[in-house]
Amino acid sequence: MIFSGPVTLGATNTTLNAVAGATLIIRGTLDAKAGGAFTKQGAGTIVIDSQAPAAFLATPSVTNGNPTGSPIAFTLDFRNANQAGTADPVTGLTLSDLDVSGGTATNLQGSGSSYTFDVTPTGNGTVIVSLPAGSVQDAALFDNTASNTVIVNFDTSRPTVTPVTLPGTINTALNQTTTATIVVDYSDIGSGVNSASFSTGNITVSNGATQATVTGFSNSGNQVSYTIAAPASTWGSSTQGSYTITVGGSPVPALAANTVASGTIGTFTAK
Repeated sequence: MIFSGPVTLGATNTTLNAVAGATLIIRGTLDAKAGGAFTKQGAGTIVIDSQAPAAFLATPSVTNGNPTGSPIAFTLDFRNANQAGTADPVTGLTLSDLDVSGGTATNLQGSGSSYTFDVTPTGNGTVIVSLPAGSVQDAALFDNTASNTVIVNFDTSRPTVTPVTLPGTINTALNQTTTATIVVDYSDIGSGVNSASFSTGNITVSNGATQATVTGFSNSGNQVSYTIAAPASTWGSSTQGSYTITVGGSPVPALAANTVASGTIGTFTAK
């Protein structure tokens, strides 16, 4: 039996009867201003609820707004927003109820008022998730209200580094040059390069037996100029050899935290 509307209890005790196997649903408030109360009679169930379940999607764990792992884990809770956010259990939730753009929802788990599910992005780009109104019902047969919409930018692309200017061949016979300069460009097709990560640790320079020290850097946008000190006081005869420039121990990341892949950037010779 369903009763819609407020119920006012009188000054005396009121008996609400729910026979075995039946549910008495009061879709409204229970007003006891007169000091009354009610006693449940029978083995059935009494449900008193005046509010629809509100759906809340939690924003998944991301770096600078960009998840890098797939699938992306989501949490969906149902609460009664007008009753101090108390849990409002629902039934009937399926994966097909979810509105997902840019990915596919799988692995729905949970019951009652709390659920989890995964979204596997179709590729780099925007993933949008929401739950439309009327997808599920609570015990009082109220339909849920529409959830908030969660938008994330999925990004697994690595930044790239491209040499612009390399030292070329250093003439050690002059025994005068103390530094060399290496200029590179960083780019990222996803979230963008994290320019705050530019440092002397971005690259290493070595000829195997001898390592040159990166002593400084400067940048204009994502173009970075690194200063390399000669292994000795100058690029003299003792520093001769072929030097390899590689990605260092502090590789430049994207804003989504994916870093430049390890490898060789370029080479130059001191002879």
